[in-house]
Amino acid sequence: MSENPYKGDRPTVQTELLELAWIALVDELVANGQLDPVALSERLKKMSNDVSKDSPFLAGGLLCFAHLEQVLKPKYGLEPDE
Repeated sequence: MSENPYKGDRPTVQTELLELAWIALVDELVANGQLDPVALSERLKKMSNDVSKDSPFLAGGLLCFAHLEQVLKPKYGLEPDE
């Protein structure tokens, strides 16, 4: 198992690069019509709710995906559900 790249609340350079790669990949898939941004948003919410509090690495990974939502919502006109 690899070392947890999250150090407290600050991701390492590697995790920041991985986050950018995921954002670019998801953005490309949405732009090409291969991924529904609304379905992605709903899936992110479900995954976030399913994460147990004793799994900081998984929670950190989902925080990266949360940034995807921040990028895609303005670009594709998605509004957060209150």
